[in-house]
Amino acid sequence: MNKVFNQLNHSCPSCEGGVVTTRLIDDDFQYGEGAAAVMLHVTLPLRECKNCELQYFDEEAEEIRHDAVCKHLKILTPREITAIRQRYALSKTDFSSLIKVGRISLSRWESGALLQNSSSDNLLYLMGFTENMDRLKKRQAEILEPAKTERKPARKFKLNEEQLSLAAIHSNNFSLFVNCQ
Repeated sequence: MNKVFNQLNHSCPSCEGGVVTTRLIDDDFQYGEGAAAVMLHVTLPLRECKNCELQYFDEEAEEIRHDAVCKHLKILTPREITAIRQRYALSKTDFSSLIKVGRISLSRWESGALLQNSSSDNLLYLMGFTENMDRLKKRQAEILEPAKTERKPARKFKLNEEQLSLAAIHSNNFSLFVNCQ
């Protein structure tokens, strides 16, 4: 594939000027190692500065490669994870607290710095369905709600001298037993 088009919103990282064009190229890259390695195919935007003739791949190419790996592994892409969280207008802190994952892990999944494991991916996938989010929010509210049962006041009673003496002896015996363990 050799489609070339001008990009007005790109500036050359080397000379910071000139006209940067983009050419779409087919690329095969290896994912994994040894017998488990696979070749993945993507179409990448290759940038070229007409001023200094630098050719380079930028963040967009890295995202395309990352998305190809996610597709191969059958897990959500960083953009899909971000879209799920944003659908509910939740901050990373609030969303991670609600689904009980670390905020830093969520940030790394959303940025593509870390691939989520399959159980985390399943949880994120399920959060994409409004009814599951509603169930989880309801469950959290029930957990945080204080108990509605009334507590009976503690019974107060007086001990006579003999009962106090026995309680002190048993208390000391318990203390000795605990300290010997």
